[in-house]
Amino acid sequence: MPALPTSDRSDQSAIVVTTAADTGYFKMFQGMLDSLRRFEVGRTLDIRSFDLGLKPDERAWLENEGVVFAEPRWHQGIQDGMMPKFHLAETVRPHVREYFPGYEHYMWLDPDLWLQDSGVLERLIQGSKTEGAAIAHEADSVYKFQAWHFGWCLKHRILGMGLADGMLMMVKPALNCGVYCMAADAPHWDAWATRLERAVKRTNRVAPHSQFTFNQVVYVDRFPTRILDSADNWICDRAPPVWDEERQVYCKPYAPYQPISLLHLAGPAKRERYTIKTTSGGERHDVSLHYPEKVKLAAA
Repeated sequence: MPALPTSDRSDQSAIVVTTAADTGYFKMFQGMLDSLRRFEVGRTLDIRSFDLGLKPDERAWLENEGVVFAEPRWHQGIQDGMMPKFHLAETVRPHVREYFPGYEHYMWLDPDLWLQDSGVLERLIQGSKTEGAAIAHEADSVYKFQAWHFGWCLKHRILGMGLADGMLMMVKPALNCGVYCMAADAPHWDAWATRLERAVKRTNRVAPHSQFTFNQVVYVDRFPTRILDSADNWICDRAPPVWDEERQVYCKPYAPYQPISLLHLAGPAKRERYTIKTTSGGERHDVSLHYPEKVKLAAA
């Protein structure tokens, strides 16, 4: 295996952003990167990524922007050909320290999200420094109930972790692993790797157990974790945001219209176009929530 890149930083609070993408996520990766680098704190962070199937010109573009790549490999006893390549993004998550050594804190940002402000970065970093880990929950009073999603979660949680832990996870606010930050010496890493390996052996699949087993580490193993508000990882498909014309920001869709720090285009939100309500009672039609569509919305 070739030598892996290490941090060239000397400060003790060196932080790296990690992610993974294939060609289908390239445009969104560009948007995530652009939104991150609008902010001073975002410009100070190294960006590291796993290549899950980018085209050569796409990878070259990202490398020209300072992204450093590592080639992912299977973990948890998985062998080549057992699962689609994009599942590598799930199997490597508890092991990113092995691929990108030398950092004090490891932040993960899915490529299908973008930042509206830098507050989420500061809260993630602070949570990692004080508790060892930080992650946002995906529970909000206006998120629509999706019966298929409830049944799917119930099934795979029980299959992956057993009846008792599976049912416990169903009554806890779900933690979404699209956004998190952990200290290099946090105990979460080894516990996560162990629990994920158990789930893979039980089910012969890695997704969705990488996320579910991280919830298990927090709620069953009870390792200290800063749990952030849903505005720090807004799942747009569960409830489209509203547009505040005066502040020119997306907000939670109810008073007092809290600005959303990070918009996550998980699931159908990658391809859907929405009718977006405004805080003044109007509507904007045929809106994409991809970055930088916000700029167009502001100019409308």
